[in-house]
Amino acid sequence: MGYDLSPRAVPLKPYLGLKARLSLSWLSQHVLALLLVLITLAYLLSAIPALVQDAKQSLGAACQGVQGAANVAVSMPHYMAEGVNELNANAINALTHGAGTALDLLLQALQAIVLFMIDMYRSLYLCLLDLAVHGSITVLIRGIEEAQEFVTDAMQGLRTTIQAAVGGVNSGLEHTLDLIDKLPGVNIEVPQIDIPQLSALENVTLPNTLIDALENLTSTIPTLDEVRSSLDSLISAPVDQLRLSINSTMCESTISVEWLPVPAKETVQLCDRLDTSWIDDVGTDLAHFVRVAIGLVVLAMILFMAASALWEYYSHRVFVGGVDAAREAWLRNLLALDSDLDAAAAAAPHNPAFRTVSVDETLSRTNLLSFLNASSHPTLFKHISRLSSLLSLDRTTNAKANLIWFLSYIAHPYAWGFLLFGLVGLVVVQIQIAVLDGPVRAVTQQRAEQGASDFSGSVVEALQGTMRNASLEWANGTNTVIGRVENGINQNLATFSWAQQFSWVNTTTITLNSTMNGFYDEVSDTITKVFSGTVLQDPALGLIYCLIGSKVDALSSALTWIHDHAHLSLPTVSPSILLLSPNRTDDLTASLTDPESSISAPSIANKMIDAYLRSLEQQRMGFFIAIGIWALVFLMGLVGAWWRAIGK
Repeated sequence: MGYDLSPRAVPLKPYLGLKARLSLSWLSQHVLALLLVLITLAYLLSAIPALVQDAKQSLGAACQGVQGAANVAVSMPHYMAEGVNELNANAINALTHGAGTALDLLLQALQAIVLFMIDMYRSLYLCLLDLAVHGSITVLIRGIEEAQEFVTDAMQGLRTTIQAAVGGVNSGLEHTLDLIDKLPGVNIEVPQIDIPQLSALENVTLPNTLIDALENLTSTIPTLDEVRSSLDSLISAPVDQLRLSINSTMCESTISVEWLPVPAKETVQLCDRLDTSWIDDVGTDLAHFVRVAIGLVVLAMILFMAASALWEYYSHRVFVGGVDAAREAWLRNLLALDSDLDAAAAAAPHNPAFRTVSVDETLSRTNLLSFLNASSHPTLFKHISRLSSLLSLDRTTNAKANLIWFLSYIAHPYAWGFLLFGLVGLVVVQIQIAVLDGPVRAVTQQRAEQGASDFSGSVVEALQGTMRNASLEWANGTNTVIGRVENGINQNLATFSWAQQFSWVNTTTITLNSTMNGFYDEVSDTITKVFSGTVLQDPALGLIYCLIGSKVDALSSALTWIHDHAHLSLPTVSPSILLLSPNRTDDLTASLTDPESSISAPSIANKMIDAYLRSLEQQRMGFFIAIGIWALVFLMGLVGAWWRAIGK
């Protein structure tokens, strides 16, 4: 048995059937919301190349600003060199003048020390020599004088003894002759012995030649005044001349600022190496994300269409069943109402309120509209009895009618369309916002920070390389000038003067060495001349060496050490003195790397994301407004139901 597919095989009915409803099921509020989102995504996808180009222009403008600052930075050695050169020149000049003053004071001190030592040793020598020689000679003279007194006294005693002996002999002879003369007849004439005067023995003295020689030796001991005077002249004259030479030469050993080099201005090209590929990558990622979102929205539209068709199929079946159920419930209510009115009318026949209901009243506009409303919301009316029981509204007809009116009001297709439109659109937008603020923004910022970090590293490397070369060239030139001045001063201090033909330290040390050695030789020669051939020659020379010779040797060694180590080192400039520190260099690129900067790479990447987000937020605001309109309808329904409930 075949089917007749001709147009007149199945006549149309005066209402839309299931097939007609299924053909219209795709025109739902959900699809409309997704269609608006799809249109926005398509517009955003077309705007992504412009966003990428704007981001590149913003980054290029920021790079130009960094390049301008970098050009100023690499020219800092040029601008700083003048002040640093003046500072270096003043420092070197002050140092050389200070060294000259120190040398002048040192020469004065050495001169005074040497003269003091010479005078001290001369005085000490004279005192000790006077003590030794004069004391020895005085002892010798005193011994000779004591010997002379002893000899004189001895000779006088001998003279007296001889004279007494001769006198005793004469007395003995006289006594003997007196005894003999008493004999008679004896007359002897005794001869008389003359007593010698012995005057020679009375004035016996030692010869004065030895005492005179010793006294002459005492008077001829040298005072070394001539030696002192000659040494003073020998020391003072060259030292004074040397001081004048040092002061004049040190005043001339200065550095002029014009001698010091000044680096030339430098420029760097940074934007040529600016890598903007990460912006293209971000744009590609955003475009891919938008395409994925478009695909998901299209898929959601297809799913919603299928769901709408299924829902339409289900709702049509429920609608047909609901119509039958509503008809039965409506008829049941009408029959119950009729029976109640008939009973009331029988009980009170004269009461007009309980009159019999006619067919016209049964099919009145109100009843028909209630029936149509129930058939329009079959699912709602299917559960309204249960909801009325739950809310205890089934006891009165008015309360139940108010509930039906309120639910019908907020579920009106116009109001229901705004609610579904807002909810579906809001869910789709919020999903996109969550994805953008989460993984998409994180990946984008990571790429931007990596690109900014690479560029910052290349900028720092270029700046440091350019400034390092300029600073190194300037430092070498400055140190060369300082080295020439230092060599000239050291040659003056050592062996050769590049300004004048004299040697300061040589002159000083050799003069002082010669002076001290000359002083020692003069003293030794004088002692040798005075005490030559005497027993005091060797002790005097030993004393002189002990007092002066050993000290002269030590001072000579010290002066020789000064001569060998006399060297002036002037400070030189460091090749890094005109370089920027890493922190200051990083400040130049901070505008590209600092997330807080409006022109940094992360900020530019965020602007691209934020442009997408602003579009989504605008859509979200529209969906919120749609939901808000339904909320207003909900509030209006509550007010209307309450107004009717209170009998207004």
